[in-house]
Amino acid sequence: MIFVNFKNYLSGQGVKGQQLQQLCQEVATATGVPIYSVINNRWARGVLLNHSSCPATYSQIKNFMSNFPLLKTLICCSSLEEGLKLARLRSTYLAYEPPELIGGQISVSTARPAIIKDFVDQIRFLPILVGAGIHNSNDVSQARRLGAAGVLVSSAVMAASHPRQVLLDLTRGFR
Repeated sequence: MIFVNFKNYLSGQGVKGQQLQQLCQEVATATGVPIYSVINNRWARGVLLNHSSCPATYSQIKNFMSNFPLLKTLICCSSLEEGLKLARLRSTYLAYEPPELIGGQISVSTARPAIIKDFVDQIRFLPILVGAGIHNSNDVSQARRLGAAGVLVSSAVMAASHPRQVLLDLTRGFR
């Protein structure tokens, strides 16, 4: 699974955002790898919570999930300790993203392999995603070898001149 966080990129808003969302669906259909775009709109089926750009408290996340029980939830965390606590909420997905690597060139799957393995080993009842510095199929395949169910990306796709090529490359990490 690949989740693309549109954040506040201009390329993820308005008509461009709709086109990019459609591109994600086309690449997913062509490759067989599920690609989900995380975009704010009234047709949302899921939500990303506690991203480092918009942190939330445990009680805020719990209240949100109680108020919107039909939405799928992807909760981000920056440490194993936080992940273990948030996992108790039984979200749909849990993503590990060390803030110091977000938007950078160093992949979490390269820089923090032991922590990814610990996440997967200690939180077995939730699909674990990893994000931060994920740019190519090597980053994805390394995350998958460590046991991650998928990845969470943003700048690699949203700031790309050719997002289709980036998405296609990322899907190669699932082969």
